[in-house]
Amino acid sequence: MHHQKEFDEDIQKLEIISYYNRTKGGVDALDEKCSVYCTGRRTRRWPLAIFYRLLDISSVNSFVLHNSFKNNSILSRSDFMKKLAFELVKPELERRYENGCILRDIRFSIGRVLGKSKNLKDTPLYEGKLKKQKTCRICPPKLKRKTTFQCYLCGDPICLQCCKTVCSKCMGC
Repeated sequence: MHHQKEFDEDIQKLEIISYYNRTKGGVDALDEKCSVYCTGRRTRRWPLAIFYRLLDISSVNSFVLHNSFKNNSILSRSDFMKKLAFELVKPELERRYENGCILRDIRFSIGRVLGKSKNLKDTPLYEGKLKKQKTCRICPPKLKRKTTFQCYLCGDPICLQCCKTVCSKCMGC
């Protein structure tokens, strides 16, 4: 077809052009579906632009495949995209949730998203004072405030100026 110069007498065009005009609807439909939920961002790097386009096309294809199976529930495209994004991010969220070095607020937010928020009762508590003075972790390093107090949750040294007094009922203990 590509190398032959057959002529379509009905519309007075080459056969290859009439074939393209008959089958171009799929490309237009895909472009329209990709433009509704587009992941593309403005970039000057062409490999990144190609990656964004591939991501759009693969999300449309996975949506069509998901809805084509009879045992899957039919989702709207926005719900499917949210579910797909969550499933792609979930392993990283779980890895960060188990990491003990991230901030407590971030850990609680991740736990709330994952549906397994830790209660303060589940976290190990650091009781008592430090044996020797250490520099407060919250204060700016310029101040060099020394303290023997430590956080009950993470064990970091904190001075009394950085502490807030909260009763155990409000903390959830």
